[in-house]
Amino acid sequence: MGHQVFSSYEYESSMSARGVSYSSDEERRSSKVKTDVTAKARQKVRETGRLDSAVDPAIDTIRKSLIRFDPAEGKKWRVSVGCPMDIESSLDSTGSMGDNVDKAIAVLPDTYQLASEMLPGFDVQIACGIFGDVEDKYVLNRPQFEMTAEKIVDYLTKMHPEGKGGDILEDPQYAMFASAYYTAAYTNRIGLKGYFFLITDATMHARISEDTLERIFGDDFLEKLHKNGYKGDEIPDMTDVAEKLKETKHAFALVVEGDSRGRDYWSEWFGKGHVVRIPNTSRLPEIEAAIIGLTEGTLEPFDLGNWLKDHQVSDSYRDYCLSDLREIPYGVQRRLEKASKYKIPRLGDIFEKKTDLQPCSYAEESTDSTIPEEESSGWL
Repeated sequence: MGHQVFSSYEYESSMSARGVSYSSDEERRSSKVKTDVTAKARQKVRETGRLDSAVDPAIDTIRKSLIRFDPAEGKKWRVSVGCPMDIESSLDSTGSMGDNVDKAIAVLPDTYQLASEMLPGFDVQIACGIFGDVEDKYVLNRPQFEMTAEKIVDYLTKMHPEGKGGDILEDPQYAMFASAYYTAAYTNRIGLKGYFFLITDATMHARISEDTLERIFGDDFLEKLHKNGYKGDEIPDMTDVAEKLKETKHAFALVVEGDSRGRDYWSEWFGKGHVVRIPNTSRLPEIEAAIIGLTEGTLEPFDLGNWLKDHQVSDSYRDYCLSDLREIPYGVQRRLEKASKYKIPRLGDIFEKKTDLQPCSYAEESTDSTIPEEESSGWL
């Protein structure tokens, strides 16, 4: 089953099984249907006192984004979808941002489809989590990277947004820490970077506490750091976190209702051209896809405004975002690809071993006829 990808039919079935249905795509995107997809998960947490294992950062802490294979002739392995592309989002779930899980699950088909359009030939793998404040019982909910609608819908409904927060500042630094140090992504192994999006309407406390790391990731958090390649004896501080994050990810902060001060603050951590102010989270799929397209070089800067308009992003929303979007460094991923000694694997490439980084033969050279056929027309 290594060739399964996101299916609109599977999404609708998964949502319907949870009592949510939409009469049209327009209704789904408008958020007029009020949902509370995490109600059962929150009740379960109240009963058990624990996050569901699917979103608990202390369980299988290192989140993996790996290439998928099907068996090929001669005990070799065929790339079944394409090169994996890890896309992680961490959404503020405090205060007025407390309904972000419901919003994210409603626009999930758009998130997957638009990202896929900007990443032709790649296997889009999505991890969408939430963060809160250190005064919350659960500071971070972080899932594994998944590719199918059922699995993504499943982990989103197991989130536990508390909707509180202690003060104006929040604690997304632990989401940044997790993405930087507790991710094992194929993209990094071949010299590319995946994507990390932080979505918030506040600034952060910007400190890393050992006690909080233990509370989020478990008593053995340092052992897990070393298991994933960390060489230091000291716990990384915020400067270390920001540098590691930028080293391994195309990392962006999307600041809701942000002003120039908020942009300047987040630019100190993410870098110039890596902060985009948005009026609200209703158009996250389009904004994230535009950022990916510009970074990948699959969306030309001069097409940006028309692309957003063609995807029904309103004039006022575009005007709010365009100046920041135009600052995004263009084609950075292609420069990384050019500098890498590895060729990006594609559907049908043959590997001698699953752990190899370079195919032993490429799809155009392969004569094996057992490549899986495309699934039904319901697939995006």
